[in-house]
Formats: sequence, C-alpha cells, structure tokens
Amino acid sequence: MLTPKQVNELVASKASYLAHQGELLDIYGGNLSDYVAKEFAGQVSFEFFQYAKKRLSPINILPKVIDKLTNIYQTPVVRRVDGGRESDADLLGLYSSGLNESMNLSNELYNLCRTSLVYPYIFNGRPKYRVIQNDRFVVYSDDQMNPEVPTHIILLAGFDTDGKRLYWVWSKDEFQVIDSNEEIRRDLMAKFDNVEGVNPVGVLPFVYVNSSKANLIPPPDFDALKIVKLLPVMLSDLNAASMFQCFSILYTVDVNDADLKFSPNAIWNLKSDATTDKKPEVGSIKPTVDYDQVLKLIMEQLSLWLATKGIRPATVGALGAENFASGISKVIDEMDTFEARQKQVTTYLKAEKDLWKLITESMHPYWVGKGELEGVSALFTPGAEVLTRFAVQLPQQSRGQIVRDVKEEYAAGFISRREAVAMLNPELTKEQIDEKIRLIDLERGSVTEEEDNASETPVSGPEDTEDSDEESEDGTR
Repeated sequence: MLTPKQVNELVASKASYLAHQGELLDIYGGNLSDYVAKEFAGQVSFEFFQYAKKRLSPINILPKVIDKLTNIYQTPVVRRVDGGRESDADLLGLYSSGLNESMNLSNELYNLCRTSLVYPYIFNGRPKYRVIQNDRFVVYSDDQMNPEVPTHIILLAGFDTDGKRLYWVWSKDEFQVIDSNEEIRRDLMAKFDNVEGVNPVGVLPFVYVNSSKANLIPPPDFDALKIVKLLPVMLSDLNAASMFQCFSILYTVDVNDADLKFSPNAIWNLKSDATTDKKPEVGSIKPTVDYDQVLKLIMEQLSLWLATKGIRPATVGALGAENFASGISKVIDEMDTFEARQKQVTTYLKAEKDLWKLITESMHPYWVGKGELEGVSALFTPGAEVLTRFAVQLPQQSRGQIVRDVKEEYAAGFISRREAVAMLNPELTKEQIDEKIRLIDLERGSVTEEEDNASETPVSGPEDTEDSDEESEDGTR
C-alpha cells in the first residue's frame, strides 16, 4: 500500500494535470467566458482590453463536438448471459437498469479527458454506477509487468472540518483515508466500519477506461483546450475591430486651435500655425478589416483540428461573413465520426467486459453476503459471462442515401427483404422487424387480414436464415 507521504507526493505531482482536466470540465459545463477573457487580456494592451472586454464572443464548440463523438450508447446496446441460468437473466436486468445512461456519461468524459473511471455501488438496495469526474481521481501502478493497469486508485474526497484535503486510497487488498498532513484517518475509516483498512472485495472496485495503450495516464488534450479558447478569441478580435471601424480617427495638420468640438452642426474655424507657411488640414483614418479572410481562417483551423480528432468535417464550399454561422453549424452537424466511434466500440467492449467481470465475480457476491441488495440472494452461475453487443457503426449518411443504397442491393438480389428492413431500422429488435414487415404486407395488400390471422408461422430472424426456405423474388417465404 502507498504510504501517506507517497499519496500526497503523487497527488502533488499531478496538480497541473488535474487543473487541466478541471478546466476542460468547466468549459464543457458551459463556463467559457472567463477563460476567453483571460486569454484575450494576455494578447492585447490593457487600454484596448477595457474597450473590447464587453464584446467578447464566448461561442463554445466543445459540448457540440463531444456530443457528436459520444454516440455508441445512444443506439441499442444488447447484453446477454452466456452459459448461465434463467436467474442470471434476472440479475442481468437488475444491473443493466440505468447502466446505459451512466456508461454514456463515461463515454462523454472519455472523449473529453481521454480516460474515465466508473464506480459501481449500492444505493437504497439497488445497484448504481457513479462516473468520477477526471479532476477528482489519480491512478497509480506499481505493476512492473503491466504498468498501464492501475494497482491503486486515489479519490480526492474533499476536505475535513479543519480544511485538510482528504484522499480515499484503494488497492486490491486495502482501503485507507489519508489527509494532506500525511496522516491515516482511522476516525473517518470507522464511519465505513473499516478501521483496519481492509478492502473486503479483494479487487479494485472500479473500471478504468483508458484511451492509451502504452501509458497508464494519457497526455492531457492540450490541443482541444487551445482551439476551444482560440476560436472565440479570434471572433472577439473581429467584434473589437468592428467597434473601432465604426469610428474614424480624426487628425489635424498645422492647426493651432486645440478646442475642436465633435458634434452635429459644429463649425470649425481653422487657423494655420503662424510659424509655418503651410495650410491647415483636417483628415480622418478609417480602419478596415478583411472579415471574410479572418472567418475563412477560423473555419480552416476548426476543420483541421476536427480532422486530428478522427472527425471528417462537412464540406461547406466558399465561406464568407454572410454564411459563416450556417457554415459552422453544418461542419459540426454533418461531421462524420465513423472512425472515432469504431475505436470507441473496441475500447468499451473491453470496459464492459471488465465491468461485468467485476460485478459477477466480486461485487455481487460481496453485496449479497452483506445483505445490501434488497430482495436478492441468488448469485451468478460460476463461469457465466455477460456478452455485450453494440449497434453496427455506420458512416455518416443521409436517410435518403441509405434508402437508395439498400434499395439497389435488394433489387440486385444481394440481400433479403428482411435484411433490407433491418438495415434501414438498426434500432429495432427481431420481433419489431417482424411486426414492421407484417404491417407493410397488410397495408400493401400482399397479405389479407384473414391470411395474417390464420398464419401461425413466424418470420425467421437473421440467425435462422441458414435453415429457412428459399425466399421468393419479392422477399416472402
């Protein structure tokens, strides 16, 4: 187990990392203005900033980009127990309740901060899942063979009444509460009925989702933080420029009257400088800004950054001041996250496997033994495994294009009618697809209501196609 001194030193060494994650989370939560103001103030004079700060443009693209990337749990996720009994299916239903919502949040934080930490726990006799914010935990490994696998989890658990920082520290064998004075707080551990500091589960009660295959903690996403601040700063530049462009700068040459009033119907009597033979002159300077070129630069930088995230932005053609807003909207709304989602599915298949192994083999037996699960005494069948299947990730396409492609494949005889319906409705179950085909046949008159009522032969599913009869040309059997 880590000593109290090691815990404090480890957290201190990650201070800048935790601050970076906290800043990303704060901006993702909608607080961008303060960061834009700080960034803008560091690039211009104090006098200019006093004018421009009222026109800062806190346009926050981060939530929209992360939402676009976070999609794999917003389509149906199918879980089933392999090698179990009927009681295992009931337990699967118990633990699956609310899981998609929690894992979707985990996926959001993964896309934002490159890691995520999921903690299963019991609340009011039911299993729940807490997704720990990335500025509130530190992972550590002393495993020489697998250094990318955490052996210790440290949660930043707030402060005690004396203002000392508290840390909850887990290893597979121990649990301790340590404070910033490098003391083990057995008084607080007693509230968990665990003065001895034993981890009763025997494993880390967390699932750590990591985007890096080589590092325990991946490098922070400095690029995202930089671009999310840079774009509104550049837009703020244009706002400030437009303000000054509204006013011409007046100047005088060889005029000795300094008391010139700027107001409607004012008359200026100009006198030349008696010491020269030059005529008095008054002129103005009108500043100009090439808005179209600056907006184009902003769009190009946004598109290049999206490409580094594995996102193919939409093509918007020529961009100018008149279509900048719609262009930005189109880039984000129509960007293709296919490759990024494919990688996430691979990562979260492993995360789900780790989660269900943790639950079935460790957490559930412990909770049942302690009587913490309300009305539950059954255990998962030894050797049973929960298998997870995500919906097939498809490249970004319009509904019309998908319909045309499926229609051509069906007309060419490459797919069955049922496969065509399934491709157009990937969110439907086998039973829902069967019902949709039945309703289509009834509506088109292919089958009468009497024939439909008399039929007792169910339409075969995708898994049964090898044993089914040959389809006719119109897809019926």
